[in-house]
Amino acid sequence: MKSKTKISLIVFICFICFICFAIIVIMASCGGNDGKNNEGDVTSENPAQENEKEKTGGESDSMPDFPHEIQTFGGLAFTVLVEDEPWNFLEITDFDMEEEPGDVLNTAIYRRNQIVEEKLEIKLKGVHQGRDKIRGVLTKSIKAGSNDYAAAAMRLENASPAAMAGECVNLNGLESLSLDMPWWDQNILKDISVSGQSYLIAGDIFTKHYDAIAMLFFNKKLLSDYAVENPYLLVKSNQWTINKFGELTKNIKKDLDGDGVITHKDMFGFSTQADFLTSMINGCGVKFAEKDGNDIPYFTGGSEKMDAIINKVLDIYVNDSFCCLRDAYDKKIDFDGMHQFMVFPEGRSLFFWGMARFIEIGLRGMEDDFGILPIPKYDSAQDRYYSTASNGWHSYAWLIPQSSQDPDSTAYIMDTMAYYGRIHILPAYYDVVLTRKYTRDDESSAMLDIIFNSTVYDLGDLYNIGGFRGALENMIRSKNANNMASELEKAQNKIEKDLDKLITQFESNAN
Repeated sequence: MKSKTKISLIVFICFICFICFAIIVIMASCGGNDGKNNEGDVTSENPAQENEKEKTGGESDSMPDFPHEIQTFGGLAFTVLVEDEPWNFLEITDFDMEEEPGDVLNTAIYRRNQIVEEKLEIKLKGVHQGRDKIRGVLTKSIKAGSNDYAAAAMRLENASPAAMAGECVNLNGLESLSLDMPWWDQNILKDISVSGQSYLIAGDIFTKHYDAIAMLFFNKKLLSDYAVENPYLLVKSNQWTINKFGELTKNIKKDLDGDGVITHKDMFGFSTQADFLTSMINGCGVKFAEKDGNDIPYFTGGSEKMDAIINKVLDIYVNDSFCCLRDAYDKKIDFDGMHQFMVFPEGRSLFFWGMARFIEIGLRGMEDDFGILPIPKYDSAQDRYYSTASNGWHSYAWLIPQSSQDPDSTAYIMDTMAYYGRIHILPAYYDVVLTRKYTRDDESSAMLDIIFNSTVYDLGDLYNIGGFRGALENMIRSKNANNMASELEKAQNKIEKDLDKLITQFESNAN
């Protein structure tokens, strides 16, 4: 009897030990998250990690944790001055949603806003102004010293002069703005700062940043019909260069209507418009303005490499036998201002210059399959691609007005919005809207990885130093590519004055 009791006791002890061990294993597998694993919880260990892996196929580093302690603002109205231009389909409705919409992207924006509002105890509000009025509204508010707007989201055409005029807070001095984190575009900080001052920021805070990044589209049917080399393979083998692009483009031309002349009704190798040539030049690894070791800009026009690149680009743009230039027809045909969408979507152009936003407004009904490519490099020795954030017209940036009474709190709220933008908005924009809904192959997703991670901003273009960029565009419109040297010589005095004014103003702002 005693032996049976001992055996039973041993069995019972072993059973208890097994249960304890199982409990320990289960607790360890939960990662000790204290139960704070709700979607989007700012205090969770890393709620964005799985989203980031999904977007990039699991190959990139995990997204960092949110770097700040949680703050609340007791019902603060966070008012953003936003620039709209309905004519060019540039409207921001991010802060106007009263209820959850039906489409995936806007639902993600709504969800981000809801999380930020609830966690920070704020209310997001957008105040809309058109392109011709917004700068004046901002300046008036700043001069009055009012706290009308905590932040502003403006196109670079208006944001850049505001930065130069000293109307914005220097972002480099704000500890609550995590400028080194992946939810902010590091290149805008590096490329358009002057004398160490950064006034404008872009990133995952909203999708307009990605909408305006330059890329090329190509028609897959024409690629097959004309037995053209697969450009995806050229990118993969590091052979996607401006020379190769020119070679492929020049081989495609056809008089479709049989009238004996090439017009906008015919077949082309490339369709584009004059004011996009900057991105082709930037793609070759040069800018109209570079900066020295003290973050002071200088003009690069006239250098041997710049001249060679401009000549290559002009050689493509001014040849109307294979390049359909929108500007060549804008006064000859009846159109609504967007007739660059007449040629490529109709299957009459192999390549098409565009931006991500063009997919939504012009290509979603295209019958032929299309692919996406980065802007070509200068040569295979170039170490990276450069994708211009289309300066002025299309690119947006955020700024904090000088009249802000609490820029540190604004910085914190913006950082939180961008953080949750990367978690919720970017996957919806990137995966669902682009790579799944409109584009039609897996390779385009890989191309977008390259494009969105290779942004570049050109100070010389942004401030149109010396009017040289405009002079090049006029050369394209007049189809005269032979007077670049004379245009540069004529612009020299203005180039020097514009640079001096830019540098002096930024140095004055620092004081």
